[in-house]
Amino acid sequence: MTRKDKVIAALKDIYTKHGILRPADVVEAALNPKSPLHGCFEWDDDKAAKQYRLDQARKLIREVRVEYADQLSAPVFVHVETAGGYLPVQAVVENESHLQSAIRELKRQIRGVNETITSLVSLVETGETRKRIRTIASHVAEAEKEADAIA
Repeated sequence: MTRKDKVIAALKDIYTKHGILRPADVVEAALNPKSPLHGCFEWDDDKAAKQYRLDQARKLIREVRVEYADQLSAPVFVHVETAGGYLPVQAVVENESHLQSAIRELKRQIRGVNETITSLVSLVETGETRKRIRTIASHVAEAEKEADAIA
């Protein structure tokens, strides 16, 4: 059994025990050094605290949005892998390299959404919910095509 398989099994065990998978339960199980989950966590509190603050900063940056009159909003900053951080959207669209990097990230996000939708469609057998999920899937597929056409 691979490490990944052991981690999946441990997560399924937690789900079976609690009827839901909650982060607090995962951390509690991972406290045991013999758990396959133990190595997935940073146990040095100083390092973990620093990483947590970095995660908080990422979340903060992603949540900063500008509101428009028609009740739409857009991010002020976007992550640009090639720049090594976040840049104002305007700076990204003005730089072809940054724009292409942001589009690649967008494509990864769309693929992730598409994979989730595919899983849902395969699990929901019939009915209105399945029809709605398929409609969402077609919109996501169209977004993926449009993103592919840009880059």
